[in-house]
Amino acid sequence: MKRRKRHTPEQILRRLAEGDEMLNTGATVAEAPRISCAPP
Repeated sequence: MKRRKRHTPEQILRRLAEGDEMLNTGATVAEAPRISCAPP
C-alpha cells in the first residue's frame, strides 16, 4: 500500500491563512475549502 503524502506545518498554515482570507473577502464557508484545497 502507498503511504499518504503528509503536509508540512508550513503548508497547513498557508492553506488556513488562504481560507481565512477568502472568508474575509466574502466567500462562504462551503466555498473556502473547495477553492483553497485545489492543487496549485
